[in-house]
Amino acid sequence: MSTEFLKIRSRWWYLLPIFLNIIGGVIAYYALRKDDHVKAKKVLILGIILLGVGSVFGVAIVYLELYMASHQLPEAGQQFILSDSVKEVIRENVDNGKHPALFVGMIDENGIQQYYYGNKTIGEEPIDENTIFEIGSVSKVFTSLLLADMIEKGEVSLNDPIDKFLPEHVKAPTYNERKITLLDLTTHTSGLPRWPDGFPIQDINEQYEYDREELYDYLANVELSREIGSEYSYSNIGVSLLGHILSLQAGQSYEELLKERVLDKFEMKNTCVKKCDELRDQFGKPSLLGFQMNEINLSDDLAGAGEIRSSGKDMLSFLSYAMGLKDSDLKNSFELTQKVNRQIDDQISIGLGWHMTQKDDRITIWHNGATNGFTSFVGFDPESNQGVVVLSNSLIIVDDIGVWLLAHGNTS
Repeated sequence: MSTEFLKIRSRWWYLLPIFLNIIGGVIAYYALRKDDHVKAKKVLILGIILLGVGSVFGVAIVYLELYMASHQLPEAGQQFILSDSVKEVIRENVDNGKHPALFVGMIDENGIQQYYYGNKTIGEEPIDENTIFEIGSVSKVFTSLLLADMIEKGEVSLNDPIDKFLPEHVKAPTYNERKITLLDLTTHTSGLPRWPDGFPIQDINEQYEYDREELYDYLANVELSREIGSEYSYSNIGVSLLGHILSLQAGQSYEELLKERVLDKFEMKNTCVKKCDELRDQFGKPSLLGFQMNEINLSDDLAGAGEIRSSGKDMLSFLSYAMGLKDSDLKNSFELTQKVNRQIDDQISIGLGWHMTQKDDRITIWHNGATNGFTSFVGFDPESNQGVVVLSNSLIIVDDIGVWLLAHGNTS
């Protein structure tokens, strides 16, 4: 398949649903504040129409992405190529203003290919393989690796209830006397929501302030609405809690635990959580539609869900160990994270952190991420042993690039 799909996705009309929904929302808000009810009704109808058109158009684009990106995966052993036509599309994605910069890396048994283009922020110095991006929810596969390592060492068990590790004064939620376990947290089946009510996520450019005492207070008061373990529902706060529990059990901060057990072993020198001062000059700047955004600023107690920052070079190194292309004493832990634990739907399941998509007897193992002004995708095909890393300093998803490369990286 040609790169025409990626070229289509690089154009600005992709952002039209966002603009329509913003305009429709503003008009609807204005209408609700008008004193003239006749005029207000007409204006409100216009706002609702724009919201509807924007939503329909957005859904249509998503279905187009899924249809175009879900063709036959490459056969095992076929050459994995970061072609000139793909590089052209990467440049177009940057030159048209969609992304200030993109890093794309591909890895297989023949080695690593990478291409990066753009600037750390608009008009500033160009990126390279050591430029650091927020990887967002890709952090969750690091947290799941820590969980697997602690399981291998006998420090925790998947079926341990969370109240086993929390301070005695903390009341953990239950449902019909069933307790939440570590397995429930890492597979997003705990019944906890994406974020707690009142969590400062509504303002996309707001700094997050939410510490362990607020987390404990939330756990004591939250009421679960369904059976624990019965349904997948993506939960950032659930994996944040998992990272916090693992750090409590290890007697270290999340960053210290991650550095000792993962980063140092893989020589990931351009990866950090909070202690990033020495790497500050390598940071890319977060952005959205040409506007600079704030960096993510979760507390260390919540860092396991999305606080890690890393470079393209480091993420390709991490992926090489995850795929088994390089050997380490975490090999068994990686394998544990990639075993199916819960089925999400007919095609998608989840291991420990990693998602698995099965199509035509082939499996793609992956995770994506997004923060205030960064997006990321990491995935691989375990049969062909081919993997992809895509990083951007823009809040525009890059999943389509990663999925397309995994499916068609053996074509030009």
